[in-house]
Amino acid sequence: KKMAGQRALLVALATLLASTVTDAFSLAPAAPALRSARSSYVAPASRPTLHHASVGAPRHGRAMPALRMAWELPPFVAAKVGKSESVADELHKITVNVPAEIAASFKIGGQYVMIKENEAQEKPGFFAVASAPGASPSSFEFLIKKTDGSAWFCDAAAGKDVICTAAQGKGYKIADQAGYTAVVALATGSGIAPVKALLESGAAKADKVKLYYGCRTLSSMAFQDLFPAWEKAGIEVIPVLSKPDASWKGKTGYVQDVMKADGIADPAATVVVMCGGNDFQKQAKEVIKEAGIPDERVLTNF
Repeated sequence: KKMAGQRALLVALATLLASTVTDAFSLAPAAPALRSARSSYVAPASRPTLHHASVGAPRHGRAMPALRMAWELPPFVAAKVGKSESVADELHKITVNVPAEIAASFKIGGQYVMIKENEAQEKPGFFAVASAPGASPSSFEFLIKKTDGSAWFCDAAAGKDVICTAAQGKGYKIADQAGYTAVVALATGSGIAPVKALLESGAAKADKVKLYYGCRTLSSMAFQDLFPAWEKAGIEVIPVLSKPDASWKGKTGYVQDVMKADGIADPAATVVVMCGGNDFQKQAKEVIKEAGIPDERVLTNF
């Protein structure tokens, strides 16, 4: 009976520990979508460290240990703002000069870096790189939406000292896809940044490549000057405005709806890459699913 009681106690303790670990992970802050170069945060790719914390009512005279997660940030190195310019409503294109080894760490379009003004800044910004991997041996280009959290970065003068990490995240792993013949890119607002990096890298090798790029108005749409070069490279660019003025002759509404209206010729052989707000991505994934594109063909950069 004594052994049976001990076994029962061990089973109960194991069950409690398992539920405690599950609770620790489920209570950790959810990582919001990385919307290119916004000031919102996502969990970095660095490995989490588990720390113990005593919580709950004491059991058998001792508080049961719970687990909480803390992220170990990667190392930061010195960098400098090279240039900052407004390229659309609330959007700034910023070039940051970085050491050669940091530039070389950027391998896949869709990856991001963490940037802080200085060591005193507690939380870094997570910014998707807008330039293609290898485009420069000593700098990164970003497209930043100016918010309260990113205003310091958008307003930074050339030569301002900052600190940054090497490239983080999985990026768009399109090289892992096999047998695809078409690529459809969906981007909204500043979400064009990581998509631009992928498309300009040449990694999206397909017979047909389409970019649906959505913004509220034409004045809020960045990189319009690059559209001809993208078209020349074989990318069909389809700008979509949700709140156009009377002079607009192009597509209107939302990119996922325009894509749905256009149709997908061969869903099984189509890869979709996307970046934008949470609501957009949720709605886009519903349209993609209805079109018959397999889940494993849908790539996000986080």
